[in-house]
Amino acid sequence: MIIKRLNQKAMNEKILSLKKAGVAMEDVVACFGRTNVQPPCLATIKKYYMMSEDNASCLPNPHEKRKAFDEPEMREEIILILTLNGSSIPKSSVYDFLWEAFIESGKMERLPGNEQTLRNFCKHLINTGVVKPPMTKKRIYNHQDPTEPGKDAQLDYGEWKLNDGSKIWFICIELTLSKFRFVKGQDHKFNGEETCRAIYAFFLVIGGRVQKLVIDQESCLIASEMYGEIVTTKIFTDFLEEQDVKLFVCNKSDPESKGMSESCVKFVKTNYLPSRSHKSLQEVIAGLSGWCYRVNHVRIHTATRRIPANELEAIEKQALRPLLPSNYDAVWGLSDVVDVNKLHLIRYKANDYEMPWRYAYKKVVRTISNGRILAFDIDTRTKLVAQYDLPDPSVKGKVFKTPGFAKPRNDEWKALGVEIQKKYGCASMEHFLNGLKKETDRNATSKYRAFLEFLEKEQPDMVRLEAVLKLCCKKYRYQLKQFFEVWEDYGFLAHKGASLFATDADTSEALMKGVSVDIPSEALSVECRNGTYYEDMFNANVGKGGANERK
Repeated sequence: MIIKRLNQKAMNEKILSLKKAGVAMEDVVACFGRTNVQPPCLATIKKYYMMSEDNASCLPNPHEKRKAFDEPEMREEIILILTLNGSSIPKSSVYDFLWEAFIESGKMERLPGNEQTLRNFCKHLINTGVVKPPMTKKRIYNHQDPTEPGKDAQLDYGEWKLNDGSKIWFICIELTLSKFRFVKGQDHKFNGEETCRAIYAFFLVIGGRVQKLVIDQESCLIASEMYGEIVTTKIFTDFLEEQDVKLFVCNKSDPESKGMSESCVKFVKTNYLPSRSHKSLQEVIAGLSGWCYRVNHVRIHTATRRIPANELEAIEKQALRPLLPSNYDAVWGLSDVVDVNKLHLIRYKANDYEMPWRYAYKKVVRTISNGRILAFDIDTRTKLVAQYDLPDPSVKGKVFKTPGFAKPRNDEWKALGVEIQKKYGCASMEHFLNGLKKETDRNATSKYRAFLEFLEKEQPDMVRLEAVLKLCCKKYRYQLKQFFEVWEDYGFLAHKGASLFATDADTSEALMKGVSVDIPSEALSVECRNGTYYEDMFNANVGKGGANERK
């Protein structure tokens, strides 16, 4: 026979239940035995049978051992916290407050028990009526599979009203895998720029960048949303592009998807703020950094059963991407507006750094961050113009350049080429222009301009122009002088063979095939003269000259 033993509370409830059911006090022992439960002694049965139900629940147990946290000063502090902030607050938050109040202040070397011991003591205070019982409402969640190391971080905002009526606004960022948390508080609501600065400060703390940010639809980050299409604000868009970070926006009014980001704020509201609502706003904000350090480096996370900082170093830090300089670096960044000289250079500590040539005689925002010098556009202040690694302090008087920043000699030829193609475009024009530039690279603009002036003056027939260009490309005659020679050959051929070729197409074909092939010999006959002809002409000219001299 199995005999079941009951604790004091269960035994008292059973005795009172038998009394309420109409069982006589003398029959209680028999009822205990018939249910395979070890009955108490007759004195215990008589004691609880004769008292009311309310008195039985509040009766102290004379055999109960002393509570670990039942010290006068600590008991009063715990009762005060539970009374001011409600008994439903997480006991881990109360434990953290006691650590701060007694250990860090030097009053005690260590607390008399762990968190579970404190939970039991708080439960004892509630059961004995010292503190009012809590009113709780719990939510049901689905299990989420762990993410890849360094993949994403959760971000959300929260606010909390203190007992004096003031409010604290805070941003909470948490690595999804290692549960490493970063919390920053202030006395006003966060805007887009402050959020970007907080995110970059979080990157500095963890030593790298995540691949994706999980956020809620906050107005300072999301400009609009329609049919699932998200439009981010300009500041947040610039920051995401600058840091090469992807974005995951939770669905609106969807607890299942928003739970990832809400868990960050929930932990702050349940672990840090409840036991400090009686403090001033400045004290609460100042204590956030110390609380974050304890949560990340001292305490064991209840979900992972590990210390978040150890998990970050062992698993997640290797997967984080390297840090990038940022215009939102409020910690190490040093920004000022500087002039770009006529050589499109800016100066910093005896060295010059080249900017794109189009920024000559303009201004840029110079930022020094993480051992690098960054230059941003003065208008947007987020568009990165140039960046250089800062040299050793011993390096002075050096000019640092970037390929592609120098001003090209003259790119007017590009516009001239487009204009030529637009006005006189034919099948071989692009080929000839490319060859003309290659042959005369240094003077491409002047050659293009001379070629355009010639075409505008001649207004050539497109058939003739195509024939000449085609022959020039075929014979690699890309210089303008060679083009003019072929052009004159075409004109001569067209004039001499006017009676032989019916159309310009026939003349073009003759030019391409060669004169000796298509033109008859009689069309190319040369007048023959003997030597006396030239002798007589010479003597005649000499005679005229001599006569003029005698005169």
